[in-house]
Amino acid sequence: MALMACPVSASLPRNRVPSLISPTTQSHRFHLAITPRPQNETMSDTINVCVLGYGLSAKIFQIPYIVLTPGLVLHSILQRTPTADNDASKDHPSAKVHRSFGDVLADPEIRLTIVGTGNSSHYPMTKALLEAGKDVMVEKPFTIRTEEADELVRLAESAGRLLTVYHSEFRSAAAAARRWDGVC
Repeated sequence: MALMACPVSASLPRNRVPSLISPTTQSHRFHLAITPRPQNETMSDTINVCVLGYGLSAKIFQIPYIVLTPGLVLHSILQRTPTADNDASKDHPSAKVHRSFGDVLADPEIRLTIVGTGNSSHYPMTKALLEAGKDVMVEKPFTIRTEEADELVRLAESAGRLLTVYHSEFRSAAAAARRWDGVC
């Protein structure tokens, strides 16, 4: 199964594109386009997902969609320094909580990773995850430099791994005036 983040405007069959509207005042939609499964996968397969970073994006955008999407399992979260009021292990007791990036790389149960860390870490983390044989979805910006993006695409292709960029699309005139995300 390959996953690809697409904006609402993308031309995709409606029955293959689940969507979710957030409980906030601004409607938010994220679409997960599902391509045909490879022959070696069965319908009973689930994809163990690890979310790297436990900030606003993980809590509001990533984890709710993982939990609500059939076939995806919130397997683990990378949170290096929890606090009393921000602790992934308390919020998601059924998920593993990794305290080091090395533990994520070494965990053979993780298939898909979502990189929601600081922008400067996107390239090195994504490269290491691809080299460890994991599929990767990266928060925007994908990388800081074009050369890094090109290298990651080549690496993903040569390793046969999924690599995609997540972006959100807000449905308000004010948000639309402030930003433009493009299309898939």
